[in-house]
Amino acid sequence: DIKALKEAGSQALVVIDGVPGGMAKGSRDNPTDGNAYADLVAAIVQKINIDQKLGVKYWQFWQDADLKDRWTGSAEDFGVLAGRVIERMK
Repeated sequence: DIKALKEAGSQALVVIDGVPGGMAKGSRDNPTDGNAYADLVAAIVQKINIDQKLGVKYWQFWQDADLKDRWTGSAEDFGVLAGRVIERMK
């Protein structure tokens, strides 16, 4: 519970891991539409930070992308996706 963490004087790290069904062949595959995935991540950030006013500072998307069983795309693919996600999270 992010609100409880804040009230206790701590901060949350929110990890958005993988791809929802329908956005890729599998939950660890490069999204078929990187812009749609970036928009989804931005919507999650907006819900938590704007709508719920929780002010989370620390975000991570894609847990362990450097491991082949956690990300099936190339390093370049991940860099492109990361750029899209970061831009939309601002």
